[in-house]
Amino acid sequence: MTSARLADVAEIVAGGRRKWTGLDFVEAGYPAFGAGGVNGYLTDFEFDRAAVVLSSIGARCGKCFLADGRWASLANTQVILPNPKVADARFLWYQLNDEDRWHRSGTAQPFIKPSDVKAHKVYLPPIEEQ
Repeated sequence: MTSARLADVAEIVAGGRRKWTGLDFVEAGYPAFGAGGVNGYLTDFEFDRAAVVLSSIGARCGKCFLADGRWASLANTQVILPNPKVADARFLWYQLNDEDRWHRSGTAQPFIKPSDVKAHKVYLPPIEEQ
């Protein structure tokens, strides 16, 4: 088993780049992941692959959600898109979904810095074992 920085095994992007809000939600569609999980559904999607969505702002920052298929991200999240040759999204989710694991900044409104997400250490066996 080897250790690696998240940035070395995954692309990490800020959630909410398309500026969707609750006003864009529809009854059925593509799941939209916010800091609390699936907040609603949209008529369009942003991603079409498995990833880990990290709640990065608020009382529950550090909580992670596994997204798969077609889905979208909302504000207050970081999206962790693993390189499928070295890291399985579900395996990363099991490892990262621990609020106590993450370094938090801020006082009244805790948050996880993007640089801390990129530097976060993960442990990976060969992809066949994940």
